[in-house]
Amino acid sequence: MYCDDLSTRPTYRQRGYAGQLIDWMIAEARRLGCQQFHLDSGVGMDRHDAHRLYLTKRMNIWAHHFEMSL
Repeated sequence: MYCDDLSTRPTYRQRGYAGQLIDWMIAEARRLGCQQFHLDSGVGMDRHDAHRLYLTKRMNIWAHHFEMSL
């Protein structure tokens, strides 16, 4: 299963909603017989809390995406 986009409005962050949604998606993936759960996340100072959540959920970082604006 791939989560295309996960976002929480700033006023509702740090309340556990994203974690509950991830837990539901993982349970649903298992129920559907999926072997993996994936999501991509941007990088930057404002993403530290999101990355901490993903790591807390025992997700692994498998790649860095590089790009160059021309």
